[in-house]
Amino acid sequence: MDLPINKEEFDEIVDALCSEHSDYNKREYRDKLYQKMRLVKEVMDENPNGPYKRILREKHGMVA
Repeated sequence: MDLPINKEEFDEIVDALCSEHSDYNKREYRDKLYQKMRLVKEVMDENPNGPYKRILREKHGMVA
């Protein structure tokens, strides 16, 4: 799924998931989501013009 956001906005969302001010009751779900989005961010950063979707699918089993 393509999102209508740019890279800077995506990075800000990933950082916000790690915020101390979020709901404690949703911590486990938030932590899993953070780890998944952090992986996507790292792959995108390592491959700025590359096939990050293919890498996520083939190496990490993520499908959109």
